[in-house]
Amino acid sequence: MPPYAELDADTVNQVLEQGGRFCSEVLLPLNLSGDAQGCLLDPATHEVKTPDGFRAAFDQLRQAGWQGLAADAEHGGQALPYILQIAFDGCAARPTSRGPCTPG
Repeated sequence: MPPYAELDADTVNQVLEQGGRFCSEVLLPLNLSGDAQGCLLDPATHEVKTPDGFRAAFDQLRQAGWQGLAADAEHGGQALPYILQIAFDGCAARPTSRGPCTPG
């Protein structure tokens, strides 16, 4: 059986819709705190503090498995076509350019 033979349009549409919802409801609101606060480096401890909300957003992203859409199932991914990961990553990069780069 060819890869993704069981993947139907309804599943693809649901992944894209839910990914868009995550980006608009979770990531988009980070623009304000990201712009106002930015990341802060503590020179004494070398720790970086991310803006308010970034850690929680990254935790939600990780728990929902958005970063592993195309990863193999045996590695905790969802084994979906890589194009769905590209679509989600593009959506995630739009609301705040700092989002994908600042896991919290």
